[in-house]
Amino acid sequence: MHRGTNIPRSERKWARRAGISLIEVLVSIFILAVGLLSIAALLPVGQSEVGKAEIDERKAIVAQNAYRSFRTRGMANPANWFHVNFKSNPQDIPFNQPLFLDPTWYSENPINNTRVPQGGGGLPFLRLTLKGQPIGNTPQYALTPAAAEAIFASRDEILFDPSTEIDDPPLLRNDQDTTPGGNPLRRQFAGNYSWMAMLQPLPGQQQLLPSPSMLNNNPTPLAVGKMYPQMPVQLSIIVFYRRPINPTSTGQLQDELTTIPREREVAIRFTGGTNTEATISNSIKNALLLQPGEWGFVYAKVGNQTLGHWVKILTADQIDTSGSPKRNITIAAPDAISFSEGKLILFDGAVHVHTKTIHLEGPSLW
Repeated sequence: MHRGTNIPRSERKWARRAGISLIEVLVSIFILAVGLLSIAALLPVGQSEVGKAEIDERKAIVAQNAYRSFRTRGMANPANWFHVNFKSNPQDIPFNQPLFLDPTWYSENPINNTRVPQGGGGLPFLRLTLKGQPIGNTPQYALTPAAAEAIFASRDEILFDPSTEIDDPPLLRNDQDTTPGGNPLRRQFAGNYSWMAMLQPLPGQQQLLPSPSMLNNNPTPLAVGKMYPQMPVQLSIIVFYRRPINPTSTGQLQDELTTIPREREVAIRFTGGTNTEATISNSIKNALLLQPGEWGFVYAKVGNQTLGHWVKILTADQIDTSGSPKRNITIAAPDAISFSEGKLILFDGAVHVHTKTIHLEGPSLW
């Protein structure tokens, strides 16, 4: 009798199947590899989302701290402003259109630093700084780069050095005294976040302000700093993440090495009957470079008023170079935009705008 006949029927299939075949092993490895690769592909996405969440959290905190600094340091008082063309009396600075208070850029770029965008545009706006503290009997008309950084750069991102002992916490990174055995002077910070301010007359009040031609003819008696010391204005705090201070940058655009202005002005036309879809254009295609999530200032001259709004870039199509360079974008604006065509000033690194209505301060708070 054959030996196989003595094996019970319920056990015969296991006797015939002694192990796993090579094909099954390969299929299992393939499925495992696909799963591991999928998980690995999610890691950069997760890190990117964590980075965006950190920026979203910090930019709002920086804006609130900047607003408090603006008020407590007297930046709402025109007497504390400085512009090279109004060195003797800053209260003569005309205020019939937006003013940019930007000491960081002003101090770091001595050439063409008095206009926004840099070098001027269709309707260039004044860029101001703050008065510096005198050194002895020598007046400091404008803030130094170090003073501007101390005020307009966020110091919340403290830097740490790893401890030499495994169980010890990380150590604060401090500037050191150069003398032998010097003591720590101050803590170091990353400086990724900075800010500037923009002051803009309210639309209804621009009609009360002098026109540029009137100011050129007789600036002193018509200066807003003297005529309306308590006038309400719109204050916008613009927060930057890793703002590039150098005026231009070399970047890559469609396999072509280009020079990109850090501040640039493009034409904008709203399409589709809404203020969320628009087309921007410029004769130079690299001027249309932008990043979704950044903010820009859109404005137009309507009658004798300059109407302006800060807008957030949501999406951007590819640059169309079939004719004059143009690009379709979608934006979000906190306020309704009342014009269909205008100009858009783009600022590299602008990630948040915080707007409030305040009153200008006079020479004294009492």
